[in-house]
Amino acid sequence: MPNSIPKTKHLAIVGIHTEIGKTIASAVLVEALLADYWKPIQTGTIDQTDTTTVRNLVTNNKSVFYQEAYTFLEPVSPHKAAIMNNQEIQLENIIPPLSTNKFMVIETAGGIYTPINLTYTMADMVRNLADGIVIVAAEYLGSINHTLLTIEAVQKIGIPIIAIVLCGIEDSYTIQYIENQRVAPILVLPTMACVNKENIAIIANTWKNNPYFKEII
Repeated sequence: MPNSIPKTKHLAIVGIHTEIGKTIASAVLVEALLADYWKPIQTGTIDQTDTTTVRNLVTNNKSVFYQEAYTFLEPVSPHKAAIMNNQEIQLENIIPPLSTNKFMVIETAGGIYTPINLTYTMADMVRNLADGIVIVAAEYLGSINHTLLTIEAVQKIGIPIIAIVLCGIEDSYTIQYIENQRVAPILVLPTMACVNKENIAIIANTWKNNPYFKEII
């Protein structure tokens, strides 16, 4: 008898830089898709994790939030944090939790080439985990270059880029240039006066009404 449980689609959230807005973008995507959430590697805290942040920003009662595979207090790259704790992050230990949800949002740490140990980077982790990739970008001098480099790096992995999220970008030149690359649909994440459940829900609803949204999922 065929398995009636649909396969969970794993969407990796990849930033063009650290502290770029991946966690807020993840919260909006989790809310919009009623998706599960998992951040395999967390650095910089063991208490107020990104998992906690996303959970506190989501209003739906369907999403499940899974425990990290690795958590480190030090606010440094994963490979350095592991070494500082006499550990080594092993790719084979980073296994997606079993889920019955249609979607799971998987938030990476740092950028696509952030090292997880002395051999592998986030690119290798994503290659093992993801069915689709969402690139998160923000506005700063050099961000177009970093966006294009991230796009190129992700394309080498061979996993489709399903969307590019532009966080707080108001410069029309930047938006137009990225759109002109015709890599993937653009989702806008506007700057919020207050990052809270209400505003996350409003943006999630806006994304769901985006004509491209059903196509990219």
